Amino acid sequence: MRTLYITLGVLVVVLGAIVGYAVYANYAAGRAAESFCAATPVGSDLGDALKRAEASGARHLGPRVSDGKEQHDFEFQGWVFNVGVCRVAVAKGKVLSRAALLEGD
Repeated sequence: MRTLYITLGVLVVVLGAIVGYAVYANYAAGRAAESFCAATPVGSDLGDALKRAEASGARHLGPRVSDGKEQHDFEFQGWVFNVGVCRVAVAKGKVLSRAALLEGD
């Protein structure tokens, strides 16, 4: 009986650690996206954001056209299929708007 309680206790601790890490990874990815967006002011050059993304290890997706606007996504990996995204709208190489969000599967 004692072995069963020890086994169950270990399983609870391991599952708790996995869930805790998943929550933390998503939180950290969201904060990284918010920080990246905050450092990308409206009116700045897209090239500056691209350099910072490369230096920080963020994944860059773009350019894409959405609602007639050029859009670039800078992604920060969270838990498994979740990413923190800084979505930047661009015109003529200048940042028009930016938004941070957490996208999941």
